Amino acid sequence: MDKEKFLRIFLVILGILVIINLIFLDLNFFKEDKREAIKSLSIDSLSVSDRVQPAEEKEGKDLSCPVPCLEKIAEATGSAVLPTPKTIIQTIPQSSVKEFYIPLGSGSSSSTTWENIQNAEAYFDPKNYGKIQSIIFEASMRVPTGNGKVYARLYNVDGQTGLIETEIWTEGSSGVRVESLSFNLPSTRQLYRVQLKTTMGFEAILDMARLKVTVK
Repeated sequence: MDKEKFLRIFLVILGILVIINLIFLDLNFFKEDKREAIKSLSIDSLSVSDRVQPAEEKEGKDLSCPVPCLEKIAEATGSAVLPTPKTIIQTIPQSSVKEFYIPLGSGSSSSTTWENIQNAEAYFDPKNYGKIQSIIFEASMRVPTGNGKVYARLYNVDGQTGLIETEIWTEGSSGVRVESLSFNLPSTRQLYRVQLKTTMGFEAILDMARLKVTVK
């Protein structure tokens, strides 16, 4: 009788130990499965990332944002993200036209006919200026009393000829610079002198006279 009781107790204890052992084994099994699942998920995530981003880099795609994209970003963020504009260097051609001024001098006259101004003269040789585009006679003159007009022109001393096409005039007591239309001169070296005359015989002043030569 005691043996049977002892055997029952032993079997009950053994059964309890077996159940506890099974429960312990099941818990460990589920933990291992969970660890494997997490590890597998991490590996898969890394694999996807490795497949996407490096693939774009290997293909050499241009990942930069175009200008319209940058403009939208600037509007949304309120900051300037546009690319720095390229500097364009423009070469401006220099004009080949040049101007030369030949001073003739100054003087005065009260004559009502053409009078030579001995101190207002100069030699001019067109060959020294290359291809001449135009020649203009300029002078600044005045009549201090303000009465009448004063006229000026060039006189070819060597050719003993007054050049009508160079004739200019002005009036008033203040010096005024006037100029003639373009004219032609002989192709050889000649001496040119300024001539003056007035309309009323009052003294006229020649403050400055010169030739303006424009060449190409």
